[in-house]
Amino acid sequence: MTVSADVDFLTYKIDRTFDMLDGDGDGLLTETDLCGLADGMAKALGEPSDAPKIVELRSAFSHFWHSELGRMSSDSSREGLTREDFCAGMRGRAVSQGPEAREEFLSNVGVMTHCWMDIGSQDGDGLVTQDEFVAMYHNGMGVPEGELVGTFAKLDVDGDGRLSRDDVRQATAEYYTSEDPEARGNWLFGPI
Repeated sequence: MTVSADVDFLTYKIDRTFDMLDGDGDGLLTETDLCGLADGMAKALGEPSDAPKIVELRSAFSHFWHSELGRMSSDSSREGLTREDFCAGMRGRAVSQGPEAREEFLSNVGVMTHCWMDIGSQDGDGLVTQDEFVAMYHNGMGVPEGELVGTFAKLDVDGDGRLSRDDVRQATAEYYTSEDPEARGNWLFGPI
């Protein structure tokens, strides 16, 4: 999908995310796909799959599935979420269902972001270096390493070589809610 007169910028970004989350590439996003991201992070970082931080992340993904994604299917008889339902549902929760739905959505995303950052911060200080950021998004979500170095620089607003939870939470909120092509958060998963 490319940005065009028929596809707005926000929908393009959401569509792009579907490919990162559909772990088995079958065109249906499931809770198993989503929770599999935690297992991918564990493997990439050499952590056991039952490590407390991995279990917490898997739990956050499961909660997000049940509180958000699992409700978005237009066909309740189908197990999984199509790309179309994902894009419409995410866009609805982030923008068109109003400020209360958006805040609830961002709160649920924030729980996942917090857990993701706990795992990514190898020294436990809650801050992520460029190397940790690249490992998180390359190993966890399949973003090409070369794209992530430039991405880190865009997200590191104060230039201190580290991203805080707030930096990543703000970038995540912008990625999923902003129509502004210049928003810093658009770089969350590499260049658009």
